[in-house]
Amino acid sequence: MSNDAKDVSRIFEIDIKYENQRFSKTDTYLVQHTMTSSCGDEELDSWAREQKLFPWVAIAAPLGQSVREGRFSGGLFSTLRLPPHTGQPVHIHGLFAVPPDRANLDRKAEAVQWNQFLFEKRVAAAWAQLLLYRNRISWKEEKFGLWPRAKLSDTGLWAKLDAWVIDIVIRERWPVWNTISGCCVEFTQGLFAKENAEIAGYNPVLAHIQLPAVVLEEALFHRLEQVRLFGVNPAS
Repeated sequence: MSNDAKDVSRIFEIDIKYENQRFSKTDTYLVQHTMTSSCGDEELDSWAREQKLFPWVAIAAPLGQSVREGRFSGGLFSTLRLPPHTGQPVHIHGLFAVPPDRANLDRKAEAVQWNQFLFEKRVAAAWAQLLLYRNRISWKEEKFGLWPRAKLSDTGLWAKLDAWVIDIVIRERWPVWNTISGCCVEFTQGLFAKENAEIAGYNPVLAHIQLPAVVLEEALFHRLEQVRLFGVNPAS
């Protein structure tokens, strides 16, 4: 719970069980809900109230084999599922502005501004909070499998989340960077390297001497460099 009684942040795990006569399966998700009373812009707040919208977002991250193998491709939800597939490793929910046919996000001026705010300021923040909560175990489970995917061909707002999340965790100095020797360091404490065969050969030695080496797949490494050197604007 934040200091403002009207703002709420909650994280929890949920099991969803599928069962029929032939098989039974249970999926586990880590869910981060964030609800705030305002977007900080009175005119946009007023427009949103007229549309019966408010700043509520949620991230549902799958836990288990599918995310470790990179097979999970998340969906976009606004109460109910929307058609776009984001390609991200989590499901994303928000009270987005959508047209009557719900085919995609609304492209009218105020709607674009609202949706941009939700993704950049609320979805990214909720995702960063989820990574912070998960950091105590992520280093031995999914590694960076729940981080926003940096190599997306899509031009939707969800394709910009990697830069926004990276910017938050750097500014907040959150220890979310998994090292090869365990969990977890702040950005200023890590020694960052791009994943390749040469680095992989040194991993056992670096882990043995407890060096805080953070090895990232190429796309995430390059996006980190962009954000660190130029800020989020070139990637947004």
